[in-house]
Amino acid sequence: MSKRFYLQMTVCTLFFIFILIFSGKANSVTNDSDLNKMMDIISKHNGNIEEWSVLAREELELDFSYADFEKVADQWQKEIPDFTWEKQISQDRLILTGKSSDQSLPYAEKIQLTTELNNKNIQGFILYEIKGSEWNEKVSHLVDERQEYFLPKFFHKSPSFFSCIKGEFNDMIDKSLLEKSMTIIHDFNGKMIENLVENNFVSLTVNSPLFTKEIPTEAGSFDMQISLRKTANEDKTTFVIGTPILTIEY
Repeated sequence: MSKRFYLQMTVCTLFFIFILIFSGKANSVTNDSDLNKMMDIISKHNGNIEEWSVLAREELELDFSYADFEKVADQWQKEIPDFTWEKQISQDRLILTGKSSDQSLPYAEKIQLTTELNNKNIQGFILYEIKGSEWNEKVSHLVDERQEYFLPKFFHKSPSFFSCIKGEFNDMIDKSLLEKSMTIIHDFNGKMIENLVENNFVSLTVNSPLFTKEIPTEAGSFDMQISLRKTANEDKTTFVIGTPILTIEY
C-alpha cells in the first residue's frame, strides 16, 4: 500500500480518537447536575457552602379539577407515607403540602400542589424542593438519586429546575467584589449580560454554556445569576449563585 494510504488511515484514526475523547468529555459535562457544576467551581475559589437548594416546578393541566386534586392528594399520601402531610382548603385556593420528617437525612424535602380556583377548573402548579447545608460526594449522589427516581412520582412532563447555592469567601482582603465576580464568570466560561455594582454589593446576570435553561431579556438571554456582598466589617464576602435565577434570599 502507498504511503498516502497509510497517512490517510493515520489521520482518520486520530480523528476518531479525538471524537471519542471530545464526546466523552461533553457527556460528562452534560450529565453532571447544575448543582455539582456550581459546587465544583466554587470549591476552586475556596468558598464555604452554607446552603444549597434545588427546585422543580411544573404547571398543572388546564382541565385539572377539584376531583383531580383529591385524587392526587390521596395518591401522594399513600405513595409517600413517611412524609408529613397538610391540606389547606379555602374558597379560592387548594394547597397540599408534604414534608420529609426524617431528621437524620442531610437534606429536607417538600412537595406542594398549589391551586387557584377559576370557575369550574383549577389553575396551579406542582413545586418540589430539596435543600440542605452539608455538601459532599454522598449528599451529591443522594440528591441525584432523588431527582432520578423520586420526582417521577410527582411530575408527568418536564419540570423546570432551579439550582442555587449560598456561602462565603474568606480570601477577599485584596480583591474587589467586581474583580472576584469576573473571575467566577471566567471559570463558568460565561458572558456578562447585565450588572449592578455598588460599593459593598454586586449583582450579575450571566450566560454560561454550562447551563441550558435560558431566560430572554432585552440585553440578551441569561442562564445564571451571581450576587456578592461584603459583610458590615468587610472581613467576609457572602455569595449567592443560581441557575437560571437566584432562589435563595440574599
